[in-house]
Amino acid sequence: MHTAYERRDNACPASVTAVAAARSGRGLAVGDARGRIFRWSAPDMSSAAGAKGGPADHWIRDDTAPYCTQCQVRFTALERRHHCRECGAVFCGRCSRYEAPVRRLRALRPVRVCQRCHDNITAR
Repeated sequence: MHTAYERRDNACPASVTAVAAARSGRGLAVGDARGRIFRWSAPDMSSAAGAKGGPADHWIRDDTAPYCTQCQVRFTALERRHHCRECGAVFCGRCSRYEAPVRRLRALRPVRVCQRCHDNITAR
């Protein structure tokens, strides 16, 4: 089982025992073995913010992305899809090999991002 050990708000990590998504698709609740419930929600952002390079309010669905957003390689069983944690677009492994801290995720370590988002984040 996974634990929420990378969260700053979880000083005593425990095994995850339940996960539930909000009907709106904008929230997630995770229950752990200690009986605690952690809740996360995505910010309500206009689609224009995502188009300008800001954080997306959702990831692009796998079934709507047969090709890498950047290099157009076709996804197969061997060529896997990867989502940029900042913009939500779908990339191949080569085009999403960058890592950067994404503030809205509140993760302690850098996470997978595309080159454009990596450049934007490191330029801040």
